[in-house]
Amino acid sequence: MPKVVDREARRLAVADATLRLAATNGLEAVSIRTVAAEAGMSPGAVQKYFATKDELLLCALDLSDERLVARWNALPDDAPLTDYLRQVLPLDDNTRAENALLWSFTARAAYLPEWAERIATSYAQLHERLVASLDATSTGKTSGDTTSGDTAWRDPAAPDTGATDEAATAGDTTSSDTAAPAMDTGELAHAIIALTDGFAHRMLQHPPGAPELDTLQRALESAIVTLATASRPD
Repeated sequence: MPKVVDREARRLAVADATLRLAATNGLEAVSIRTVAAEAGMSPGAVQKYFATKDELLLCALDLSDERLVARWNALPDDAPLTDYLRQVLPLDDNTRAENALLWSFTARAAYLPEWAERIATSYAQLHERLVASLDATSTGKTSGDTTSGDTAWRDPAAPDTGATDEAATAGDTTSSDTAAPAMDTGELAHAIIALTDGFAHRMLQHPPGAPELDTLQRALESAIVTLATASRPD
């Protein structure tokens, strides 16, 4: 009998191999030949699914997005905002690979419009998901939500960093005329994504398990709580 080949499984295996290579050695290391070797396939077999390097990379980015969405969907309905953002950070080998690929893509997107469009689609999906989480948190619609407005942003088990309204306003001598206006959830989501991107880039400079990762993660979560608290309308 002729051998039955699961084409989708083979495509995913090739995409996974591409993701690993790009994360370890950068986009320059990705080629039909190197991906074939990483996947344990022949170059000809890889070319049955992907004709060019760009097709390989785009499929790997799609796989990265799918994995992120799966991690989000696995969270409980009442998960704090920081739990969602934690799924984006490079805290283990898999998420480091995803972040490394994203940053490599972003660099090329600066001068390749078609890549910029693909990156914009990924960020639009992230923004939409984050806005929904912010709306649920700020209105108390999150299932099982018994937290206050300040603590709903953060994992209740995380150490208190003092990012509360009292701490944020202690010693505040500004008038209401000079205070920054409150942001809507769309604007706040953009700010949080940009902040998380910056921290993720810093975290990529440290290997998994490095103590600096915990320090940076706590700093990010504290900054998000402060930002979210300060942006709420009175």
